Amino acid sequence: MKKGILFFAIMVLIVACNIHNSDYYVRQGYIEDSLKHYTKADSLYTLALSKDNKDATIYNSRGYERTYLKKFKEAIEDFDKALELDPYLASAFNNRGFAEDSLGLDSAAMKDYTSAILTDPELESAYCNRGYLEVKIGCFNDDSNMYILALNDLNKAIKLDSSDYFAYCNRGSAKRGLGKYQEAIDDFNKGILFNSSYEPLYNDRGEAYMMLYKDSNAKTDYLKSLELSPNDHIVYDNLGCLEYESGNYRKAQEYFDKTIELDSTDAMAYYHLGLTEIENQEKENACADFYKAKSYGNRYAQEEIDSFCRVLPPKVVYKKH
Repeated sequence: MKKGILFFAIMVLIVACNIHNSDYYVRQGYIEDSLKHYTKADSLYTLALSKDNKDATIYNSRGYERTYLKKFKEAIEDFDKALELDPYLASAFNNRGFAEDSLGLDSAAMKDYTSAILTDPELESAYCNRGYLEVKIGCFNDDSNMYILALNDLNKAIKLDSSDYFAYCNRGSAKRGLGKYQEAIDDFNKGILFNSSYEPLYNDRGEAYMMLYKDSNAKTDYLKSLELSPNDHIVYDNLGCLEYESGNYRKAQEYFDKTIELDSTDAMAYYHLGLTEIENQEKENACADFYKAKSYGNRYAQEEIDSFCRVLPPKVVYKKH
């Protein structure tokens, strides 16, 4: 009798120790992800991998969580492993592209988004992500051809999912880059219908309104952006530009100062601040800021340096301790 009881107890213990298999942890990880508990989801997928380290989808899921946690290099390692186990997992190509994009690895990201599309031509998010990257490259290089490529991808994304606010936002940005400002506004409006709390839709629509000289509409959108995202340095820079164009140079300077306070490497903000300081008769400060703009890669600063500043950079004065 005692032996029977002992055997039963041992079997219960064995079952209890093995009841949580990889599928259990995957399900729990999915739940935590849906609640935006990305750290918990990461830990649960790690537990799932301790039960089954040959499942490509688990590596893919953990990598996905790590992109939200901004652990992009670790995420890429997970996606690499997922694709080693399953070379045809389109979502792993797409997710790895996103992580690479976030690290500024544009060529690698473009290649992975394209691989995702070739592997699964119906993967809407891959078209959307590639379109976003094409818009970003088009903006940085002032390249209209990239905007055209982006439109093709984003049209496809919207055809596959007509409620994707992110696709409408990106397509609006592509149209704005091509000078189609009202069409861009129409896309931003559609995006807002599907997600009224997505801040970039308001900032980007504000930029389009500004190009149409609808300054009141632009300011309303910029302020809405700040309501949703109070520390978005780009919005402060846009508000500064708005005030500058209106001749309110002191107010513009406050906005550019705030931009730099939030992002001390924003080359365009230093350039804009320099222009404003020229208007405010602060030439020495302006020159210092033009040089900073140039050092961070602004391509317009040199012209202002040639016009207003000495040949050599302003002397740095070190205070004695």
